Amino acid sequence: KDTHPEGWGRLHWEIAKTHDFESRKSSYPQPYWINAGEHFERALETLTVTDFPELHLEVLADLIRVLFNLDEIDEANELQRQGSDLLRRLLQEENRSDSSKRQLALKFASFDQFTVDLAVQEKDYRQALMLAERGKTVCLRWLLELDDAVPDITGQNLQALLTPGQAMVYWHISPVAIATFVLLPGEAVPVHIEPPQTPQPALLLPTILLTHLKLSSDRLPSSNCWTGKNGYSNGIRTMGK
Repeated sequence: KDTHPEGWGRLHWEIAKTHDFESRKSSYPQPYWINAGEHFERALETLTVTDFPELHLEVLADLIRVLFNLDEIDEANELQRQGSDLLRRLLQEENRSDSSKRQLALKFASFDQFTVDLAVQEKDYRQALMLAERGKTVCLRWLLELDDAVPDITGQNLQALLTPGQAMVYWHISPVAIATFVLLPGEAVPVHIEPPQTPQPALLLPTILLTHLKLSSDRLPSSNCWTGKNGYSNGIRTMGK
């Protein structure tokens, strides 16, 4: 630990990831999550902010995901704040090139994504949706190198995409969960669809989609419409029955 801090930290990081991986195959994953969390924390003892800031962020992101699984939301919230602050400082370094900043921002986009999960935990679904849009806009700016050319999206902008008889289904995928929102015409607060509990969120998409279809058929006039608009087809679909 004292003579080879990076190696010691990486060893515990790998042990933690092994426990985390095993949790995905278990019908009772909690012990694996607990063990993973303990080893992630031990890794952070030597992979410090000062000596290994980017490794620190990687381990922190893994630990936050495990804390969500363990329902340790307050601690996850605090570590998300710490990680976001560190990422912001790294992005503001004067000697870092624009290319390096872009790679760093995209690599650690999960810290923005976690804010959506935290807002969902607070049942602030309107804020969660706006945070998801803001995060997507930031990623687009970095990906396309467009600075402020990608406009910010507001709730009014999203409502403007709807016509009577349509709803908008919006997915936000983070390392923690798939957050699913349904916007209905004239309603400022989106409906949030609670997914089944699973350590592998990507497996939920077929189930969630069927839930959306039933919700739409129950609450909307009859129509047939699946369209994307203004370049948002990967994240947004307007949907009727």
